[in-house]
Amino acid sequence: MNDGDAAPARSRRTLALTLASVVLAWVWLLFGHLGDFGQSLAIVGPALYTGVVVLHAIAAAVRRRAIVLVAAVAWIASGAVMVLSPRTPVSYAAPRAPITLVAANLRFDNPTPEAAARAVIDRHADIVVVSEATDRSAAVLTGAYRYHARSDGGNDGYSELVVSRYPLHLRSGYRQMLAVDVRAPAPFELLAAHFPRAGYGLHAFRGHFNFGAQAQSVRVVDRLRADATLPVVLAGDLNVSDRTSTYRHLVARRRDAMRAGWAGPTFRLFPFSLLSLRIDHVIVDRDWCAAHARRFHPGGSDHESVQVTIGPCPA
Repeated sequence: MNDGDAAPARSRRTLALTLASVVLAWVWLLFGHLGDFGQSLAIVGPALYTGVVVLHAIAAAVRRRAIVLVAAVAWIASGAVMVLSPRTPVSYAAPRAPITLVAANLRFDNPTPEAAARAVIDRHADIVVVSEATDRSAAVLTGAYRYHARSDGGNDGYSELVVSRYPLHLRSGYRQMLAVDVRAPAPFELLAAHFPRAGYGLHAFRGHFNFGAQAQSVRVVDRLRADATLPVVLAGDLNVSDRTSTYRHLVARRRDAMRAGWAGPTFRLFPFSLLSLRIDHVIVDRDWCAAHARRFHPGGSDHESVQVTIGPCPA
């Protein structure tokens, strides 16, 4: 084959590879989050997408084929949809009988737990869900709210805590999940949860793609929702990235209350903002609405806390 024949062949090969990469970008968006391995990769998705785009740019420069940049644009668009689609605002109606709820992970080894608890109290929420509550942070919070419920902390010394301006009736309690009836003007059942981590950090690259513990927590949530006679609100540090299929299961036929505004990240994976995750959630039934979603940072915690006003939708 002479040079005249080789050039068109290389062009056809480059075009075929470019089209295959474009297809892969959108197939990955649709199906890449499935399974334990896919969910682990979805957690670090922005970094992977960035790497793929850089490789395409290098290939375009080395092979001197601008067409390769079409694939790079496809991966950029696919990555943007993956990251932004579960975070864009949704137009919810203003809830009637509004209730302000805060969900905060105060971190079990927080060096200033009292100050963090006071930062939460300063939000003047009607109900607060605290993950990794210790005796020191719990003492401050229960002193500021009349009603409270707390799970058994086990050997770790921290637990789930709910404090409320409204009466609470404990229905069931697990180490990392509380189910309480909240006797607010619009009564509801609150599932205050702290799911286990699954596949974060370096574990995602060491074959530890086991999301079984999270799946078990999700099954408990599903069972409690099925048995509930009141509207159900799920809130807390769920350790579930909004890019995974577990998140999609949790919000199926339900509403992500934090999307009443732009739903920003709540936890930074490694020191890079590119790998920031949204893992603290407030999820409500379809006939409930939300407003005034925002984040704030209680000192000493490695999480952003979330605050939102929720309640039944207007008739």
